[in-house]
Amino acid sequence: DSANYGTFLPAFKDSFHLRTFRNELGYLFTFSSITLAASLEHAYDLSYSNGVANNFNSVYATGIGKVQVKSFQVNAQTRFGLLGYNLGDYSITGNAHSTYKGLKVNLGIRSQLITPSLLENNFYSQALFWNNRYAKKSVNQLHGNVLYRFKQHELQGSLLNESSKGLIYSTSDGQINQYNEFVNLIQTRLNHSFTSSHFGSSVDVLLQNSSNQNVLPRPSTAVSGNVYTRFRLFQKNLYMELGLRSYWFSAFKSPVYNSITRNWHNSDSTYKQYPPVQLYANAKVKSFCFGIEFFHAQQGLARLDYYSSPQYPLMPRTMRLNIRWDLNN
Repeated sequence: DSANYGTFLPAFKDSFHLRTFRNELGYLFTFSSITLAASLEHAYDLSYSNGVANNFNSVYATGIGKVQVKSFQVNAQTRFGLLGYNLGDYSITGNAHSTYKGLKVNLGIRSQLITPSLLENNFYSQALFWNNRYAKKSVNQLHGNVLYRFKQHELQGSLLNESSKGLIYSTSDGQINQYNEFVNLIQTRLNHSFTSSHFGSSVDVLLQNSSNQNVLPRPSTAVSGNVYTRFRLFQKNLYMELGLRSYWFSAFKSPVYNSITRNWHNSDSTYKQYPPVQLYANAKVKSFCFGIEFFHAQQGLARLDYYSSPQYPLMPRTMRLNIRWDLNN
């Protein structure tokens, strides 16, 4: 990329280049089951966008804490912008997890105040440009995860509750806006996996609810699944695995990809996923591995208007080959 050398050739006019240099000095303290660390970090960012060069300096104070008592552990991280472009930004995260026999429980929080990214505030292109001075974005999260293993089964459930203010989103006319009210997102994920000597399966279900589909569009339901069988042939020298997987999500106002901004823009187009079926086979003989996959295997057998997103057709039936040969002993 000619932008590396400060030269802007026409072919790179719409490219974006970012170079970052970071230096950090800190102190780490460990006592028994407690670990604490604090540091100062300086970041120098140099960006090129359509012939416009910018440079930024930022200074951060960071802190890390960890407490572990047997199978119970608590981690915390903080980051504050003291000077420069990210002055006033902060990020506070906390996580606690514990394990008891086959049960794992994880709880966490996150609170952030973030300066909009450079491309959200400034964009320069041959086709369009904007120069905004948007306010900082706040994001607050509560999340938890529970995993339980018993015999050949694994059950997992997770919950995310996120509240955002000052969310920045791309509009259908190629511009970018900031929404200065609260937007709430609730996600619930359930997963079941089963594994035996000759059979395996995995099903993942995601349920979502966005309080504002015009600003933060999300499908209410998304499902993915994988089913496979495995066995050995030729006196157990050849390991084989045959399987099928697919994914689907419900109708929603799907964003549309904009090649000019290289971003997804919100739209009024209602889109429902057409679930592609993927057939695959894997084989292994000693250190030699061979894999073959047919993506979108059912092309032409059902409807013909299959898309991966509005205005973008789904990739046609494709065969992928994978070969790996480990030559070291």
